Amino acid sequence: MRIGMLGGTFNPIHNAHVQMALCARDTLALDRLLLMVTADPPHKTVEGQVGSDARLTMARLAAEGIERVEASDRELKRAGKSYTADTLTELSKDYPGASLYLIVGSDMLLDMPRWYAPRRIASLATIAYVPRIGQEAGDRKAAHVLERDFGARTVALEKAPDALSSTQIRERLQKGLPVDGMLPERVLWYCYEKGLYFPEPLPGMIARLKGTLSEKRFHHSIGTMIQAARLAENWGADPAKTRLAALLHDCAKNLDAGAMTAFSDDGSGILAVQHAFAGAALAKSEYGVEDEGILAAIRHHCTGEARMSLMDKIVYLADITEPTRDFPGVEEIRASLARGPDEAMLFALTRSAAILRKMQDAGDIHPATQRAIDYFTNIKKEEQD
Repeated sequence: MRIGMLGGTFNPIHNAHVQMALCARDTLALDRLLLMVTADPPHKTVEGQVGSDARLTMARLAAEGIERVEASDRELKRAGKSYTADTLTELSKDYPGASLYLIVGSDMLLDMPRWYAPRRIASLATIAYVPRIGQEAGDRKAAHVLERDFGARTVALEKAPDALSSTQIRERLQKGLPVDGMLPERVLWYCYEKGLYFPEPLPGMIARLKGTLSEKRFHHSIGTMIQAARLAENWGADPAKTRLAALLHDCAKNLDAGAMTAFSDDGSGILAVQHAFAGAALAKSEYGVEDEGILAAIRHHCTGEARMSLMDKIVYLADITEPTRDFPGVEEIRASLARGPDEAMLFALTRSAAILRKMQDAGDIHPATQRAIDYFTNIKKEEQD
């Protein structure tokens, strides 16, 4: 067998890790590639205070569906300090006769002579490294030092992965910025569902919301957060506030009719929109949200309103266009986002009103929706004039 090992804290595992794994698997014709999740340091928690269980789960999600690539908890199970030399020793015993490959970023080549038992590492595995663009000569020199001083066998992998760092991704998640294209899709959703790398008190809010909503509604709320992050960055809204409004926009959705009426101050009598008005009150009384802009975005996410703030528009549109939405016309609404928030709002409001009018009497359209349509229609007319 030919077995490769790519180790790391994977905090979080990102697309460059996956690209590196696939390059090694294919270039070296590996039968198995192990994403070896390193244990928590004994004297401190890893950055972001994300434990080994969560990092292992993310590695497993990243490997899901990829042939001959799997996450390993071997180092997490081992007591005491965890060294690469010991892991390779275990693998050589478990797979006698196998050819082992240690896959590393080329930046590690310079540091490897200071690792624990580098000569043992060199005797057990071929070191496969990814050269840095523009630094190939230095990488070859570092590899030569390992060959000369420790008898190592080295091989350069040709395809360089995307320039990504876990630190950069953690910082973006902390601020509420999108991480599309940086994380495997399943890992992205897991980070949002668990509130990983989010500032306090968001992780607790997410856990509480999950306990009150149906699974489908909770999944929708996570999708709305993901979509809102994209729109907030594109259109220049406050990412942290927009994320919180998107998270809690449906917080009252599963209240019974009596409780929803008690929380809502809407006098329209249209039950389908009561959860938005009740949600603003619930977000304030139960989740401690005091920011009136956030509360307004929750309140308006279902009906729209005249003179909406940018955050109002983003939460309204993210609610309709988030990734799990699947209804006739949703792709057209998603396409309208490219025309900016006002154009998209008019298109979405008009489309929603037309659908509602087919389902019920025209008089049942919420007054705020009509005010919003009139308002955005006037904006468009003024721009055309």
